[in-house]
Amino acid sequence: AFWSNGDSSETIDNDKKRKVGLPHSNILAINEDNQGAIWVATQSGLARYIGSGKFQSYLPFTNDDGSGGLITKMAIDRQNNLWLGSEQKGLFYFDPIENSSVQYQTASDGKSLPSNSIRSIMIEDSGDVWIGTGSGLAIFKADEKRFLTITNNSDLNGNIVSLYQDSNEVVWIGTWSKGLHNFNPRETQIGRIDLRTLK
Repeated sequence: AFWSNGDSSETIDNDKKRKVGLPHSNILAINEDNQGAIWVATQSGLARYIGSGKFQSYLPFTNDDGSGGLITKMAIDRQNNLWLGSEQKGLFYFDPIENSSVQYQTASDGKSLPSNSIRSIMIEDSGDVWIGTGSGLAIFKADEKRFLTITNNSDLNGNIVSLYQDSNEVVWIGTWSKGLHNFNPRETQIGRIDLRTLK
């Protein structure tokens, strides 16, 4: 990875001899928290840039054998907690102050994630966390600590690859092969955007 602060630059890599590098050199997501800390998700775990070419690694997302740390998506809430999406291990909530995490995975009760393959994460202004998976859409209601799974729209039962909330609080939902949809919280249903009608 190449780091530049505008005035100078330095190369930062996974040099295990220096013990200051990243957990892995394959970078999958980068984000900044509201205190200016840069967080980097790698193939083998999470790291926070601490300056002078050094990273602090957080590896609570791996199995004992080191596998399972593939963090593909990341979002940071107003309290600087990280929401991390993995390729096969579901969703992780990580509190960096406590250095603790909670893992959320698919369950047969229908009140959890539709899939453990997380494709997108977006934190709504209300604090609710929208999670796009390989098999549909879920919303983690932050105040109630529970999931809502969107099951009443067949276009949203597939791969949800992109989520965005605009300045009018409308949530835009991008799918793989089933088009673009939007949700206005002042309305009760999710609408499909027909690209053929747009001029």
